[in-house]
Parts: sequence; structure tokens; C-alpha cells
Amino acid sequence: QPISLILIEINTVVNLRDKILKKIANIIGEEIKRPTDLGANYHENQLIIMLPNTCHEGALFINQRVMTRIEKTLKNIYDFEDRFSIVTQIPQPNQSYSDLLILLESPFLDINNQNKIYNQNLTE
Repeated sequence: QPISLILIEINTVVNLRDKILKKIANIIGEEIKRPTDLGANYHENQLIIMLPNTCHEGALFINQRVMTRIEKTLKNIYDFEDRFSIVTQIPQPNQSYSDLLILLESPFLDINNQNKIYNQNLTE
């Protein structure tokens, strides 16, 4: 079965970061519906959504819902930039989950990558 991960990165002034992350975490909690889905703090300015048994289209759907809620409820109040990385993969028996996390983080490590959304479907 595939697993989809969504990484959300927030860039803003430090004194607003925690407040914005908490509000986005609440949005994530409201948008993910299944008991197996998980939203969590990942790094100091990042949140992750883990969607087991979710195809890439399902992950894109959840990502769009979260993005829309962020745009409607937070962007007009706070000044921040957000970026999203989405990866879907069917885990293999000898594969480390850290490999999947490296793929998920890689677009944010490239300073020349200015895309707001990066997605990679590794199930095809």
C-alpha cells in the first residue's frame, strides 16, 4: 500500500512562527479524517502530514484543502511564506523511511528552488 507524506514549511519572523504553526496544525487536524492519518511538528518551521494507504491523488486533495484553508484564514492576518512538498511511495521491505524523508525534504534544501509546491509520485 502507498504512503503519502506532505511537508509544510513556514518562513516568517521568529516571534510569529510558533503562533502560525499552531494555527496550521489545527487546520491539519480538522482536514485529516481517518484515525491512521497523522499531523505532527517536524522541524522548527515545518509540519508533516502522514497519510498511510493514500494514493498520490488523495494526498494532493488533502494538500489542496489545507492550502485553501491557510489562504482563507491566515494569509490575510499574518505575513509569511509557505511551501509544500508531497511524496507518495510504496515502501519496499528493505527500504528505510529516512530515504523517503530525504526525498520529501530535498526541494527545501535547494536554495534555487522557488516553487511553492513540489510533488513526486513514486508509485508509477
